[in-house]
Amino acid sequence: MTVIGKILVFFVFIFSVTMSGLTVWTFTTRYNWKSYADNAVNEAKKAEEAFKKERAAHEASLKAANAAVAQLESALKSEQSRTEDAMRRANELQSKINAQTNLATGADANSKRFEAELAQRQEERNQLVKDKEELQTRLVNLQNTINEERRRATEAEIQERSVRQINQKLLKDLENALVTIRELESRAAGLASGGGERSVLDATPRPAPPGVLGKVTEVSKTSDLVMINIGSDSGLQTGHSLMVFRGDSGDPKIAPEYLGQLLLTRVDPKGAVGSFKPATASKKIMKGDSVATSFSGK
Repeated sequence: MTVIGKILVFFVFIFSVTMSGLTVWTFTTRYNWKSYADNAVNEAKKAEEAFKKERAAHEASLKAANAAVAQLESALKSEQSRTEDAMRRANELQSKINAQTNLATGADANSKRFEAELAQRQEERNQLVKDKEELQTRLVNLQNTINEERRRATEAEIQERSVRQINQKLLKDLENALVTIRELESRAAGLASGGGERSVLDATPRPAPPGVLGKVTEVSKTSDLVMINIGSDSGLQTGHSLMVFRGDSGDPKIAPEYLGQLLLTRVDPKGAVGSFKPATASKKIMKGDSVATSFSGK
């Protein structure tokens, strides 16, 4: 027998042994499975009976629990109703408490406001008393100042009267000197002319009526002619002579500035034209200067 034949015989032997073992094992195992199946069926029946009993007990418990829940829900609704009623009463009570608190707060605020106003009034009264005392002091000082000013005004009035009298005397002396100068000029002109015919400008100036007072309205730029705002309605005539001055002659403290004389050459009802003769070469007549019979207006 060859090696391969031996190997095949060996494998056949092994296969035979294996199949025999499997046959024995299958037989023995078949008996155990049936026993296990019978036990399992019995256990399943027991479990099913226990489950049915448990299920019945659970259903009974569930019914009891549902009944208890329904009872509890009813009790809960009743408690909720009572709670809502209690909350409503509590809210009403809280509203009343808040109202009373607001009233108390308002009363306290009013009290504090009244106290603040009272303190402010007291402070204002104290300030008024202080201001009154200061005003009384100022009034006393002001009265003293007024008395002093009155005294000074009285002294100034006395000095003013004295100055006025001196000015009036000086003006009178000046008018007299001017009249004398006019007479001397007239005599000199008569002597120089030899008794021949004279023009209006060469005629002897005649004083204007007393109380005449006017203003220069126009001044010629090419000649010595001047226009004034008074004429025959004020008593003026051709040949009248007026004093020309600058400044307010009514002010006793400021003497008017004498500029010269104005000899009228033409007279209308509301105006006149004359020839200006300056007192000195530096004296210039201007629009707005005054003309009058005398400084005193007489």
